Amino acid sequence: MNWLSKQNFLEQKDFVNYHYELGVIFRAFLEKQYEVNLLDLPTAEVLEKIQHLPIASLLSEKMITWMKTADLVKFAKYEPTYSFHEEAFQEVKQFLTQFLSEESSITSE
Repeated sequence: MNWLSKQNFLEQKDFVNYHYELGVIFRAFLEKQYEVNLLDLPTAEVLEKIQHLPIASLLSEKMITWMKTADLVKFAKYEPTYSFHEEAFQEVKQFLTQFLSEESSITSE
């Protein structure tokens, strides 16, 4: 997440690469945690697989919307509001933080 925040994707209006990289961060994290292939799957299949993981309850409606909208940005040249991009970053960051927080509370019990 730190790496992505230091890139100039948003300033350069390179929204395709911004959401691609954000998606890679999110999917790679889940792949590592659950040993499930997500990087090479379409979003619909990723969402299907996630529903069967223990973290499904952590996935907010905003996260699901981000994943679907990011596909439109990447493949259909959709241009959402600028705040969408920043909110997507915060949603992924919040998800990862919440996951790691809950994971550490489980292992400390």
